[in-house]
Amino acid sequence: MRVWLVAASLALASPILAPSVASACGDVRTWVESYERPNATDTNRRTALAELSGVCGKSADAELQRRVRDVLFDGERRAYEPALLRGVLEAQRCLPAVERTPELTRLITATKARCR
Repeated sequence: MRVWLVAASLALASPILAPSVASACGDVRTWVESYERPNATDTNRRTALAELSGVCGKSADAELQRRVRDVLFDGERRAYEPALLRGVLEAQRCLPAVERTPELTRLITATKARCR
């Protein structure tokens, strides 16, 4: 009887849990747009950065990587935690499609990001 109740509970909960599991992977464009919103608060921006450090799936194209770079520079200007910025850099493999300018190199070095 208990096994049946557990199975029934999981079956009922799966439609509720499934969207959160799917969104946990995230989408680079979604989180960049969330960060860039004009009315975004520091909490919104930090959340977007945390989500950008955990996105998975295919790599962002060059244009989107440039937007991520701009988000990172903005986060640095706002004095967000280096570990938060490092997580984004590492998740995005240090933005390989973006020109490695002295500013980007400095940010990678300052955050101690490990580029693969």
